[in-house]
Amino acid sequence: MTSTPDTSDAPTEPPSTTVDERDVRALTETMFVEREAPDFYRVRTQAGREYVVDTREPACTCPDFQYRDVRCKHVRRVQFEVGERDPDSVVDDVHTALDHLDDRLAALATRRAEYVGLLAALERFDSR
Repeated sequence: MTSTPDTSDAPTEPPSTTVDERDVRALTETMFVEREAPDFYRVRTQAGREYVVDTREPACTCPDFQYRDVRCKHVRRVQFEVGERDPDSVVDDVHTALDHLDDRLAALATRRAEYVGLLAALERFDSR
């Protein structure tokens, strides 16, 4: 007979709270932004690739923007660099994500302590 684990008291996952990965990359990766013309910027990546960002649309010549139709890290970086977007706008997301991670870690630590106690109880049965 196989038993199935009782998950009724297992810690629940916190609501999905993450920081947008493209924001993270826009703020942390090395990129050089040069103004080419009004509303047009050349973004050079650390890998040496260059893309043109049009802040009016916004639009970018990179594959992420072209094929996925998303606001890519290059557009975001230009927006941060030229002041169209304040990097502090990401701060709340980071704090919320950290709070949820802290809650999850506390729940996991509690669960771990319960399992350690269970192991101790099981060892008492084995020593009989």
